[in-house]
Amino acid sequence: MECNQKRDVEIPDCKEKNPGDCHRTFHLYLPRIICDNGSKSRGLKRTGDTTDSTDEQPVFTSVESVGTLPLVFAIHCFGCKAESINTFIAHADKSNAVLVIPEGLHSSFNARHCCGYAVENEIDDVGFLKNIQTSLSDEYPFIQSDYSYAVGWSNGGFMVMHAASLFRSISPISGYQYDIDPSVKKGGTFCVDGICVDAPGSGKGIFLHHSVDDTFVRPTGCCNDPNTPKCCCNIAADTCVPIMQVAQNWALEVNGCELAEKDEPDSTGENKEGDNLDGKGEGEGNGEEKEKEADDATSTTGEEDSGSTSKVNGERRDEVEEEEALGVPGARFVTSFTDSGRGIECFTTGGTDCKANSTICLHHSGHFNSPNFGEKFPFAKEVIDFFAKDACEIHDGTWDEINGLCACPENRGGAFCLDDLVITENVSPDDVDDFYIMDLEAASSKRSWKAGVGYFFFILAVWYGIRHRCKRGKKKVDSYSHDVRDEEATELVSSQGFGAN
Repeated sequence: MECNQKRDVEIPDCKEKNPGDCHRTFHLYLPRIICDNGSKSRGLKRTGDTTDSTDEQPVFTSVESVGTLPLVFAIHCFGCKAESINTFIAHADKSNAVLVIPEGLHSSFNARHCCGYAVENEIDDVGFLKNIQTSLSDEYPFIQSDYSYAVGWSNGGFMVMHAASLFRSISPISGYQYDIDPSVKKGGTFCVDGICVDAPGSGKGIFLHHSVDDTFVRPTGCCNDPNTPKCCCNIAADTCVPIMQVAQNWALEVNGCELAEKDEPDSTGENKEGDNLDGKGEGEGNGEEKEKEADDATSTTGEEDSGSTSKVNGERRDEVEEEEALGVPGARFVTSFTDSGRGIECFTTGGTDCKANSTICLHHSGHFNSPNFGEKFPFAKEVIDFFAKDACEIHDGTWDEINGLCACPENRGGAFCLDDLVITENVSPDDVDDFYIMDLEAASSKRSWKAGVGYFFFILAVWYGIRHRCKRGKKKVDSYSHDVRDEEATELVSSQGFGAN
């Protein structure tokens, strides 16, 4: 089993306008804990293998013992290639997560407001991501769609929020939807006697990242308002919604967090970063998005270069808007991380009523594109840890961020405590792939054996009953003998737990 795989797939029942758009590509990165990459430091250990591990990793001898692993999607920006977001590969491997990097058609994804070819041709990218989930879940026993997560940058940030219903938690970076899909808020529809109600959702974690000096996707929102600064790539909603307001809405509407009192100070309101909104953007360095920025913001850059009074007024307007964006009322957020040296401040919803974690981090790094995303974005590890911690804590595990490990309670098994504890017998396979098959077959045979025993005694009880009735119908002889036989049958059936309830 190879660790790194490039997959070309044909989307079933595809309804795209251009048949060629039904051919899609994604990259799959399996963690070394399960794949065969020739390394003995973190791969599956065979029985009797005493090779010392260089990592602080537990020893797993089979896929059965590894259990279910989180599936993480990483979605690139508009005009970018899949390689632009490779910074997550090493962190996913360290945390034992399966990573998928889909390729957008013409380097774009259809996320409603953004971007390019995919939006213009109404490409079903949500369906594309769903197809990847389903196919991988069917192919690998250690992947389940229910434990999927997604991080996206720029166009990818818009995309993960647009497809949020597919994931347990998301992390949009430099891109966000301005409204929340109703399907994300509810937990399903239940009907009784023709009366249907929507059940409340169980929450969905969000880890937002945005720079206060981002001129590609502005923290004050991207909209058609002629009085607001424009964003790149023709990104424009009907109304401008600040990034902080989106975080507040998500915490309240999706995660059910406690509403802050009107007279209660909000930690986010004290973080006035407007002085850094100078209206100057860094070079995108990503082809189409850079060109779009130049075309769509010509008037803005002209003012900046001229040194005119309008430039100063534009800066002040941005400052005021940014202050309003950071101080909007809503859910109670408290400061959870501060790094003044790098200009990073994070806020997390407080209170015990939140169904899931809602965190937003404000940066001073533009669009995280100069010189490139991998070098500029400082929280790649933290994003993967955010997902891994969520997966680990589903069944009361404890996540160790330093070593990338999940400590499980006594009744749970697997690398993330997502499985019932199963004690498997030692086997000595000739190769790793056969080991996977043998171990899964062994587990399956144990379950089949238990079911077979129960079925045998059930049939035996039925046989005794029929035999007894037939003999009693023909004639009554030796009543004492029949009584003894009936008593023996009853004792046998009752001893196996199949007696009448």
